[in-house]
Amino acid sequence: MIKVHCGMDEAELKVKQSLLRPVLLPSTIGSSSVFVSSLYGLEPKKRKGVSGVVEKDFNIGARELDGKIERMFYTSGLSFHFVRNPHYINAFKSDCSNPIPGYLPQGYDSLRTTLLQKDKANIERLLDPVKDSWMAKGVSVCSDGWPMFLKAVNCEEEVKDKNFIANLLIDSIREIGPQNLVQVLYLALKTLNESGHEQVYNAVQKPLLLAQTAAVLEILHGLVGLVRSPITSTLPQISSRLYVTWGILWSFPQIQTHILVSSLVISWSVTEIIRYSFFGMKEAFGFTPSWFLWLRYSTFLLLYPTGITSEVGLIYFALPYIKESDKYCIRMPNKWNFSFDYFYAAILVLGFYVPGSPHLYGYMLHQRKKALSKSKRE
Repeated sequence: MIKVHCGMDEAELKVKQSLLRPVLLPSTIGSSSVFVSSLYGLEPKKRKGVSGVVEKDFNIGARELDGKIERMFYTSGLSFHFVRNPHYINAFKSDCSNPIPGYLPQGYDSLRTTLLQKDKANIERLLDPVKDSWMAKGVSVCSDGWPMFLKAVNCEEEVKDKNFIANLLIDSIREIGPQNLVQVLYLALKTLNESGHEQVYNAVQKPLLLAQTAAVLEILHGLVGLVRSPITSTLPQISSRLYVTWGILWSFPQIQTHILVSSLVISWSVTEIIRYSFFGMKEAFGFTPSWFLWLRYSTFLLLYPTGITSEVGLIYFALPYIKESDKYCIRMPNKWNFSFDYFYAAILVLGFYVPGSPHLYGYMLHQRKKALSKSKRE
């Protein structure tokens, strides 16, 4: 009988020992002998005889608040990057400087419904002036990036395949307006139809300068290996466009009303819309339709000659204005003992088109044959 009682006592002891016990965390008020249980809400023991002056000197209240904040992070699995959020910082600053008696934090439901709808409506109101500026300044659509927050889509229950992503982009394009995406081409055709070729450059000047200058990144991408395009074909193409854009059209307003400006802008625009759309679709979906592949590697057969002819023609017709203006010229004598004549430099650039154009056209023909033959095998 004694053995049975001993066995029962031993079993009860083991059960008690197996029960969960509170894990005591050290308090942030600096005493190693004081512990706080974050799991069971145990309060730290207060030292006797600590006056308000001592508490103020040692800033005990702030330390206790720090302890509560840090345990909020630890027990909820919050990212430490959250402390850099300006709203988090301002919330605590405001509460400490202007405490609100009886204030209770917002609940789960209000955060998901009422407050969310209010913030959404406020953001849409703030975006209205930006949307109104799209016609004048243009807009880019990114499938992954943060240039501007337009809208958020809950994709939690969706299968993120090519069809779903394509529909998202199509909806965004419809909301923005296709005319704001292909802005240079749209403005050129619209102005050409309504006002004539003399006003085309004035209509497309800002987006044209921005788009062609940004193309410098293609050269950098080729140098660092981000893209497979050889620098020998990218450099002359981008350089010639930059020269015509800034060195001819922007520098000499007399040539801006020439009809070749219209053919130049249309050739460049159609080529780049097809090219960038092709690469964007390939990167986003992993494939491109066969008709789009053909379009990418066939439109240059017509657009490249019209573009090159327009570039050469504009440089040639600008020569009298270059010679007359003496712009960008450096005359002797000067302290560098150096002279530069922009007129002869323009003639030299025209000379580069003679070997450069056939080389680039031949390269593109080779790429076309390679791409289309590979498509047929697949």
